[in-house]
Amino acid sequence: MPKVIPPSADPDDEYFWEGVQRDELLLQRCADCEALRHPPVPMCGDCHSVHWDTVAAAGRGAVHSWIVSKHPTLPDEEPRIVALVELDEGLRFVTNLVDVDA
Repeated sequence: MPKVIPPSADPDDEYFWEGVQRDELLLQRCADCEALRHPPVPMCGDCHSVHWDTVAAAGRGAVHSWIVSKHPTLPDEEPRIVALVELDEGLRFVTNLVDVDA
């Protein structure tokens, strides 16, 4: 079993993983009303449009909550810092924080 299971992209979130490969955090944006959304979905929850594009996030936000996560079956593995982050753009993400001291 691999340590990290790679994502299985579909047409609704393929752009996200392509951005990750370029070190970009891309957000889905409604092409009609410009509402941002995450996780990606095919239809805007605000105006019900199915037209969308993407925009790069600024990469700044605020940590609302965090935990140090250690997998019980992997005692020698480095713990992960898992955080709920609200981006300056207003969307919230659950993410791992990297290059941060536990």
